[in-house]
Amino acid sequence: MPGKQRVLAIAAAALLLAGFTFGFFTHWLASPKRGNDVATTAVQETTVEQDGGVKADGSGGEDEHRPPIRLEFDVSRAMKDIAYLSSQIGYRPEGTASEGKAADYIAMRFSALGYGEVFQQTFLLDNGATSRNVYVVDEGEDTRLAVVVGAHYDTAGGTGSPGANDNASGIGVLLELARVFRNNDNVPTIIFAAFGAEEILQGYGKDHHHYGSRHMANRLPELGYTVVGMISVDMVGVGSTMVLNSTMQAPRRLLDLLAAHAGTLGLRPTFRQDPGWSDHEAFEKRGIPSVWIEYREDPHYHTPADTYDKLDPALIAQAGRLLQSFLENLDGADLNSLENSTFYR
Repeated sequence: MPGKQRVLAIAAAALLLAGFTFGFFTHWLASPKRGNDVATTAVQETTVEQDGGVKADGSGGEDEHRPPIRLEFDVSRAMKDIAYLSSQIGYRPEGTASEGKAADYIAMRFSALGYGEVFQQTFLLDNGATSRNVYVVDEGEDTRLAVVVGAHYDTAGGTGSPGANDNASGIGVLLELARVFRNNDNVPTIIFAAFGAEEILQGYGKDHHHYGSRHMANRLPELGYTVVGMISVDMVGVGSTMVLNSTMQAPRRLLDLLAAHAGTLGLRPTFRQDPGWSDHEAFEKRGIPSVWIEYREDPHYHTPADTYDKLDPALIAQAGRLLQSFLENLDGADLNSLENSTFYR
């Protein structure tokens, strides 16, 4: 009997040890992952998409532990839009099917950038054809005062020009700025407008132009905002000198603000009083401070040689980054000074 009791005691001790060992490993395996696995999981949960500012899981919004990514003007994206308009669509005079194709493309691009509502204004040309404006609104902190940033997408009739510089370059900048500000914060509300029928209508006099911008400027209440400034982006891919143009028919407050901001970035644009050869003219005639940004001179202006290969991406990048920085730095005091300078007529 004493031997049997000793055997039972040894067996009981062995069972107790086995139970303890099984419990320890079960608890260890169920514990949270450690080391590199935890770091990898954390990175996955806080990854943010570049374009849309949404989380990798598609839920959207800001991660409470990480600020949203601020987007920068990407000239390679702008160049893709410029290439499509000038090389794929090409010659696109106002009121033609090719101009309409360009308008459809721009509307599609605005939608792809995440703008829920893409507005269109259709208007009649003097030759009986129609054209249209395509625009979107990016509301800023100030939901009352707005700045229009515009560019035309048609090419001059009778020239055969594919309009790479005049003015697919401006549309490329416009679309890329719309992408950036769809994500980034800004004080002013920004209206990004692609204007149809800017060029002189073929077979008509020199004042038969700017149909799209004049249509919008004459219907400002329809926009739902008080427009206190307008920037026309027109021919920003060829030339040696950045030029800020104004007709001087409205206060030059916006031009002065833009020129001063350019100086802080080491740029020295020149000023030129022009007779109104871009879409700023329509807004200046309404008493709204406006400016046309371009580079001069373009030897291929209004010729079939205005092609994509002639463009300098560095100029397009410079114009786009200047405008991004300028719009991001416009504050409430600047908007108030623009409003006080504006006189609708």
